[in-house]
Amino acid sequence: MTRITPSHRALRLCIALALASAVLSLLLVTIPREMVAPQPPLYQFEGLAWRVVQGTTLATSLLAMLIAAILPQAAPAPDAGHGARIGAHLATLLVALIAVANIWITSTTAWELAALDAYVIQVAVLSLGALIGIAGPLALIAALALRLPRHGLRVAALAALAVLVLADLALSAGLSPLPTGGPLLAFLLLLALMLHRNALLPGATRPWIIALAALWALPWMVARLPLAGAALMISDTSQRFPALADAMFSPEPANHLLGALPLMLCLGALATLLFVQTHRRANIACATLLGLAALLPALADATGYAPFSPAMAFDMLRTGALGLGAALATSLGWLGASLAVPLTALVAAWLWLRGTRQPL
Repeated sequence: MTRITPSHRALRLCIALALASAVLSLLLVTIPREMVAPQPPLYQFEGLAWRVVQGTTLATSLLAMLIAAILPQAAPAPDAGHGARIGAHLATLLVALIAVANIWITSTTAWELAALDAYVIQVAVLSLGALIGIAGPLALIAALALRLPRHGLRVAALAALAVLVLADLALSAGLSPLPTGGPLLAFLLLLALMLHRNALLPGATRPWIIALAALWALPWMVARLPLAGAALMISDTSQRFPALADAMFSPEPANHLLGALPLMLCLGALATLLFVQTHRRANIACATLLGLAALLPALADATGYAPFSPAMAFDMLRTGALGLGAALATSLGWLGASLAVPLTALVAAWLWLRGTRQPL
């Protein structure tokens, strides 16, 4: 059996922390909303249930920051050299500093910020903090880049990733209008294709990358392609191409790429790069279920509808407020959102117990 390396230990620790976060999220789901509603006569948030919700929410946020800081340690291959390890340590230090800065700025009062250049601080810290939300995809892209066959390709891929990260920071800070989600996805798929052609991509990794790519691309296509089609119907050429560019390249927050489900997809892909997957069907099922649970609410949101329970969607369909397709989309979105937390906990537990036992 291959020896345990720091990459294996870091990934197992991240999966354990993700499991702990999912268990805390399950605790939040079991608390009725009536118990945390403002209480009369002053209608303030108080009581034991409210304190439990506050503490649990804070704990899950801290766990997310901790996972983002540890994830770079799981990116290098088991046989990586000292350069990759030093880069992983530097990335961990950078993410930890960003997390501490975010905690500081959120706990600083408005009077204290008034004595500083609050606008510059908030833009700098919060735009850097946006990287924590996409730490999973960034770590997965770095892991694929570090497994390219030649040293020159690895250096070029990491340099391209650094450029895309800087572009994303500029977008988050409002300094650039160019979205970076599409280039990041294309870069991820390009790296996966290069590894596949060189027989360096494990077969168990493909379902996780396909699920992540579908989650990345399909909501954008559902939201943007109808707008692009409407722009092409404009007869005035001077207005057609600006409208088409606005429909295709207008930056919007990709909230469906944030949260526990996309992170778990990235952790599952990293697990297949570091550990032998002996349960092929279970591996495919986990990737498919996680992808669907994250994709269904994102598709409902892309169509402009919030997820509704099937009973409410049926009532709105009966009264004519929703069409059949919209009612189906909202019901499936509600189903995916309802199953998100239990599926995250189950997949994290499976990866911890079965998916990370035998190192590659």
